This record gives sequence, structure tokens and C-alpha cells, in this order.
Amino acid sequence: MRFRVLLAAITLAISSHTISPFSALAFKHTVKTAQNVEKRPVETHHPIGWRFTMPKGDPAKGKTVFEKFECHYCHEVRGEQFPEPVESAPELSQMGGLHPVEFFAESIMNPNAVVPKTYRDADGKSPMTNFTEKMTVKELIDVSAYVASLRPKGAPKTVSAEGQVIAIVSESSEIVLSHNEIKGFMDAMTMGYRVEPPSLLEGLKSGDKVRFTIDVPKKAIVKIEKGPVLAAATSPQPAQGSGAAGAEPQKTVVGEGKVVATVPNSSQIVVEHGEIKGFMEAMTMGYPVDPPSLLEGLKFGDKVRFTIDVPKKAIVKVEKIK
Repeated sequence: MRFRVLLAAITLAISSHTISPFSALAFKHTVKTAQNVEKRPVETHHPIGWRFTMPKGDPAKGKTVFEKFECHYCHEVRGEQFPEPVESAPELSQMGGLHPVEFFAESIMNPNAVVPKTYRDADGKSPMTNFTEKMTVKELIDVSAYVASLRPKGAPKTVSAEGQVIAIVSESSEIVLSHNEIKGFMDAMTMGYRVEPPSLLEGLKSGDKVRFTIDVPKKAIVKIEKGPVLAAATSPQPAQGSGAAGAEPQKTVVGEGKVVATVPNSSQIVVEHGEIKGFMEAMTMGYPVDPPSLLEGLKFGDKVRFTIDVPKKAIVKVEKIK
């Protein structure tokens, strides 16, 4: 009897200190994870400065994809022997040198991400076909590579145009401009451009009307001119009959419009809005936002009601509307 009791006690002692292979694995994983948690910085969920990059595609195969999905039905490509387009959409031979390949991939996957005003439908969205359930990933990679490879035949080294400053993004040496058609080169659009040298941005502000020169191979604006006459024309013009002379100016005004872009780095928002009666004509314009937290949750296409603090020259309230 004593032997049985002793054996049971020994068995119990051994089992209480024995770790099964599964327990050992769990213990090992838990210790390792716990150690990593202590060492791992919070911001390394993905690398700092990370951005999505496309794998290298085959432009020749991409041209076949372009034909397969009859993209030429809407898009002209100068220099290619495609049928004449029957719908109106941006001409593409001018685009390759101006955007990264990821821009074209986004335009195919999410056509509403960036829609030039000229090509929006009645709802303000892109009329482009949704290819997400029709096109394979490989086809997307190749057709994006094809469009990115396009260059207009005999394209000039530089082109000049006039436009209005929407926003300045000093941190990345960029300027957002709303400009008319650059004949034979680019459709009218609101677009961001890299500026070289960055010192060209000095003294510019939202609303300024400028003449600018694009260095096509560099894909950058290399010259910007702002004259007194142009500058004077950019100030918000009060509507006629806005009040008697000497009347106290408004401290705040309210407008409604659509978000064209948010620029968190400089706490700005670009809004396309209607007339703000007695204060400003309808226009697309960039505004400082105070506090910057108002930009959180806003995206391209959102319809908003916003309040401008006139003395501050900043938007101080933003509400989404249906």
C-alpha cells in the first residue's frame, strides 16, 4: 500500500513539472513574442516612409490588355493605331511621363480617386468602367506599365501654361495647381507638381494666379512667375451689392462644396465650392485648417459644409453632408 502511495506521489510530481511538446511550443512562442513586444517600437507596424509600389510589368503585354478591354473606346492614344474613341476621356500619350505607374493602377482600380472636373458625370464621379471583377492582377500590372511607358511623339522639352495656386506643400516641394488645357500636352485639370528648385515656392499662396513652365523630362515645374496684375486678380471678389461702405466685415462665413484634396503636412484642404454670397465667387481653392484635426476622416469627393474664420483666413469647422 505504501509503495502504491509513493508511486502515485512520484507520478503526480513528474506530471506537474512536465511540459508537453505543445505547451513547450506555446511557452517558447509566448516568451519570444513578449521579448519582441518590449523591444518593438509602436510605429513599426509598417516601415516609416512606406509606400505601395507596383511590380515591374510588360508594356507590350499591357498594350494587348488595353485592346482586350477596349480602353480605346474612350481613351485616345496619339501615335497608336487604335480605333477613334466614341466617348470623351483623357488622352493618354501625354500622361506617361507625368505620373508614377501606381497612379495609373489606382485610376483603374479606383476610378473615383482622382477625376478631372471636365470628365465627371452628374454625380461628380468618374464614368469609367469598373474593372475590379474583370481584370486579373497580372493584367492590371501590365496595362499600368503600358500607360506609364507612353510618351507623345515629338514632345517638347518644356511647356508653359497659366493657372491658379490651390495649395503649397513645402515639405515635399510640391505645388497644387488648377490650370486650363496645355494644348497638345495635357487636359485642363487640378494637379500636384514637383517644383525644382524648392525656392520657387517662396512667396506663393493659395489663390495666386501664376505662369509656370514644366520641364517634361524632369517631370517638374522649373519656373514660376507671379505679376502684380495676376496677383491682384486672385483676391476674393465680394459680390455686387454686398453691403454699404464702412459696414463691419463678417467674422465668419459658411460655404458648401466638395473635397478635392487634403494636405495634412501643411494642414490644408482643397475645396471646390459654390459662391459664398457677399464674400467669394465659386472656385476651387486651398484653405488652411485650424485645428488640423478637422482633416481626419475626410477624403476626395466628400461633400462638406465649412466655416471660414475671416480674420484668421482659415477654415475652423467642417461638417460632412449628404
